[in-house]
Amino acid sequence: MKKCIKIRKLLVVMAATLACTAGIMIESHAVQVVPQIGGYIAAEPEASSEGFKVEIIQPKFEAYTNANGFYRFNTDDRVATQSICTFKISKKGYLTRYISNVPFNSYNISIGTAKEPVSILAGDVNSDDTINMNDIVLMAKAFNTTSTDNEFNEAADMNFDKSINMSDVVIIAKNFNKSSSDYGVPVIE
Repeated sequence: MKKCIKIRKLLVVMAATLACTAGIMIESHAVQVVPQIGGYIAAEPEASSEGFKVEIIQPKFEAYTNANGFYRFNTDDRVATQSICTFKISKKGYLTRYISNVPFNSYNISIGTAKEPVSILAGDVNSDDTINMNDIVLMAKAFNTTSTDNEFNEAADMNFDKSINMSDVVIIAKNFNKSSSDYGVPVIE
């Protein structure tokens, strides 16, 4: 068996030597390194972190969070050509978060970690990037309804218990008057 392997190696070396001396070009292919971009999202108040849409604005890529709040982009070299990018994180009923000026100086970037996820606030019922009286009015219209009622507004169900009640009012009151610009800087590694 060892003789067979040695003979194969010798044949490969001889073929390569012959190819070089005969002037035959052997093509080499570069290995493409694809950027790995991902991270963690956490809903506030504590609820399911599944289903948040995470977008890279330019070039356009999108991913969705799993039940643990984890997301990963399937990217290509277009991301590597950008020196900085903007991310958008959104979900119905939540205050959209924009993360600007994210530097791409590495092929492995994590925006939010398992220990320090990017937090997203509940309460933006009408998705206008502000939690204000417009959201309260929409919640009031759906107040005391359940998911089987025609008046039920899924975006106003802050705790996902399939009913609009005082628990939802408390959540929206906690985040009242906040806008997308009120978010702090998340952990970026």
